[in-house]
Amino acid sequence: MSNVEKIAQISISNARNCLTTQNYGRAFANFLLFLKLKSESAADVYQEFALASKKWFEQLEQENRLEDLFKGYDQACELYPNHDVVLNNIGAQLFRLGYIQEAAAYIRKSLMISPHYLAARDNLENICSHLVERWHFAMLNDKKRNMSYRFAIQKAVKSGYNTVLDIGTGTGILSLMCHSAGAQQITACDGSRAMYDVAFDVLGANGAQEEITLLHKHSTALTVPDDLPSRVKLVVTETFDAGLFGEHIVSTMIHAWKNLISTSPTGTVIPCGATVYVCGIECEAIRSKSRLLFPVLQHLDLSGVSMLSCVGRVAEEPYTTENLARIPGGYRILTNIAELLRVSFCNLCELESFNKGRDWVQELFVRKPGRVDALAVWFDLHLDDTITIATAADSQSCWEQAIFPVSARNGDTNKFHVKRKDRLQTTFHFELDCFLLTKCDILCAERPNVISQPIINIPCATSPEKESRELHGENDHNEHARSQKGHSDHDFDCQSSGAVSSHRYSPASVGSSVKECSQQTLPFRKRKVSEEEMREFCTTSGMNCDISTSKTDHCHQAEELTSFSVGAGHTTVNVCADELSEGTVNDSSVTYNTADETSMCDIGEQQVSTDISSDMEGADMLFDMSKCSIDPATAAAEQLVKDRASNRKMTCVTDSVEIQYINDIHLNSQYCRALQRALSQIQSSPSSNNPSILYITPRLSFLGIQAAKMGFKSVTMATSEEHFDALHQVAALNGCQSGVITLLEMSDLSDLDLKADIVFSEVVDPCGALRQQALEDHVYHIITNLAPNGHVFPGHLRVQGLFIESQELECLTHVTGNEATLDYQIAEFINVFQMQNHLNIDLTTLNYSKLTEVIELASLDFANISIETGPEILDLNVERSTEVIANGKISALVYWFEMILDKDTVVNTLDSRHHWKQAAIMIKDTFHVGQGQTLVTKVMMQNSCLDVKVLTPECVNGH
Repeated sequence: MSNVEKIAQISISNARNCLTTQNYGRAFANFLLFLKLKSESAADVYQEFALASKKWFEQLEQENRLEDLFKGYDQACELYPNHDVVLNNIGAQLFRLGYIQEAAAYIRKSLMISPHYLAARDNLENICSHLVERWHFAMLNDKKRNMSYRFAIQKAVKSGYNTVLDIGTGTGILSLMCHSAGAQQITACDGSRAMYDVAFDVLGANGAQEEITLLHKHSTALTVPDDLPSRVKLVVTETFDAGLFGEHIVSTMIHAWKNLISTSPTGTVIPCGATVYVCGIECEAIRSKSRLLFPVLQHLDLSGVSMLSCVGRVAEEPYTTENLARIPGGYRILTNIAELLRVSFCNLCELESFNKGRDWVQELFVRKPGRVDALAVWFDLHLDDTITIATAADSQSCWEQAIFPVSARNGDTNKFHVKRKDRLQTTFHFELDCFLLTKCDILCAERPNVISQPIINIPCATSPEKESRELHGENDHNEHARSQKGHSDHDFDCQSSGAVSSHRYSPASVGSSVKECSQQTLPFRKRKVSEEEMREFCTTSGMNCDISTSKTDHCHQAEELTSFSVGAGHTTVNVCADELSEGTVNDSSVTYNTADETSMCDIGEQQVSTDISSDMEGADMLFDMSKCSIDPATAAAEQLVKDRASNRKMTCVTDSVEIQYINDIHLNSQYCRALQRALSQIQSSPSSNNPSILYITPRLSFLGIQAAKMGFKSVTMATSEEHFDALHQVAALNGCQSGVITLLEMSDLSDLDLKADIVFSEVVDPCGALRQQALEDHVYHIITNLAPNGHVFPGHLRVQGLFIESQELECLTHVTGNEATLDYQIAEFINVFQMQNHLNIDLTTLNYSKLTEVIELASLDFANISIETGPEILDLNVERSTEVIANGKISALVYWFEMILDKDTVVNTLDSRHHWKQAAIMIKDTFHVGQGQTLVTKVMMQNSCLDVKVLTPECVNGH
């Protein structure tokens, strides 16, 4: 054996040993040496080298050793220039580091080598989504919006405003409108390289490349005469988000008026201004994402915890956006709709006064009783003095609405309740392109000391004219005069500061409304109540009433406690509901639904495998306080006990997706029942004295603490480090003994030396798709960390799908044709960035038609997995067939998951009670199918990535 071969053998042996001991730097170096000496053996160590390089590069990134990292890229590509996995890993890492263009180049090369490499395809789609935001498709498909801009531009150009600057040109569609209108000089600019490239191709395809000057610059970097020969007479732009100001329109226009727009003669701007509107709304979907709703979960006391969404509380996100016309469960407008402010984009002095700092105090009059969950804000965009684009929820436009959640400072959920004739006093602030809600107070109307008798809501018609006048605040001066005796006792904390993040829009449609029921004809009387009666009432209701407080407060609570309504076919009694939960308000007032009955998800009850019967069995356990006693074993626990005794709460500010997950009590109930049954089985075994669980979740979840309260002696929980503080405090609040719960970062799982009785992994993200690498990690920990005869959650995973036709979904994912863009050739260039995977779909509100019945796409058995069978279930390539039940064009395959925890518990991500949305694979090729045909599809799954290819539909019986 030659010396070269000896060194090669030593190198490969060292590389494999270092890989086993997780010394990735030495493993990578030894692989490099081996491959330089034995390049012909590259194929033999293909997978091992990919793993070593991936782990080593991640370590270098964490240590911020970028120079060594880039050197490693070069070394890896030199040895494996056509290694699809290595190229994809490098591209994914470059994307995380912010090298977007370079990342795309590596991943495209990976896909050229292996076109069916699903992980690389998903990575490239993520990059495309970053380069070209998804709202471009919805906006370009909004023909009404496009026509409005064209008419306004034609009028302006014909009036002599014939030199144009298009700020934030995007695809260049507004510049093309100016060109068609006859403008003499047109300059377009965009700061995004990707959009500049798209606009360059679009202008060329439409024969306007010579007449329109395209610049890859932000408008604030333009100067005269370097970029523009002279000041322009007309600026056209559409740099607005759902909150109007989020894309820096004010500072952009200030710069333009000072440096780019003609002042003699005076130029103009399209749009010339905007009017902003606001109202208070009640919406369960928004509420569930804004704050913790339940003070108790099974075995867990959260009464000392106040969890709030970071929206409105951090500088980066002063508001969020929602398509109110499509929000699950609908929403109710509780106040009049008020004009908040007007702004002119043609008035430099006004714009400068805005940017220096300005407040708007707006009083809203409560028209409907309910819970105030948020203030909804939208605007009318005035293109000129006659043409306006509306962005309200009922405008059928491409816009979403800005949502400012409101939350009480002390976390008291009762503070959100308002009664008719109360007032909301709101304060909005704008400064340095930041638009935020700084204060929202409830001014309570005076109420006599009375208790309402049970109210029976009898449906009866209210004139639409009267409802419209009420909602838009007519006769407000009379209401204001009557409510001057009110006082402010509810204070909402809405403070924030900093820059506004960009929020855009997606297609919306009209929400249908239920007719308001007049309460003037309700058969009840009011009478005064003595203190003894009040005290007796509070005692029997389980309330803590201080009779020395104001009579108004007593009345407020009493009315809440005795609300009683009879609806269509059911009766609901609310008795102090907020002491348990913030459930749905049963009120016969105006409700804005988010989908017609024909568009609702009609999969069928037999298709949704949820354990409803077992839910009823465990319903009384949702608020079981029997194991919530606090053992003040630590100083932290003692302090929390004192805080709770003084009504002070631990406040946790986190992402809305985390709050929505915690508020999913139906899921928590299913998880707890499955864990309780598994624990009983484990404890029945004579060999198990210390039941243990490994729980892997990226979410902020209290299930690990609940498991400890159930009786698990060892709980190892892998999650994000940002959740550690909240978990430690809740564990202390609930008296968990020290050492029972161990918290790990997700990245530390590979170092875990543990055998657990239960391995529990959260594998599906809230967006509806599998968590990246989730299945591979789940299988790995089952093989390495599961004790003999242990339990696996989920033990079985089924992927279900449904082929649909949906014009609404298509408009969200790509430009559907040149008709919407007024015959300008744009679709073929922007659609290069369309994504095959579309996430966050809600089938309960999506307009679609079923083309097939539900089909099982994949079935994965984790309970009986082994080292030999593991790789097989993770690399799926099968064919499925289903019969077409309706004629149509296939738009997408919508899919969801059924996770079998045990024989009695199935968690279905299609269940509307859960926090999950659904995902879809868009079918880019045009497939028209007819009823009776057999649709054959190929289903592939790799690296927790799902793909479906539609094969040519086959005819049945020759048809």
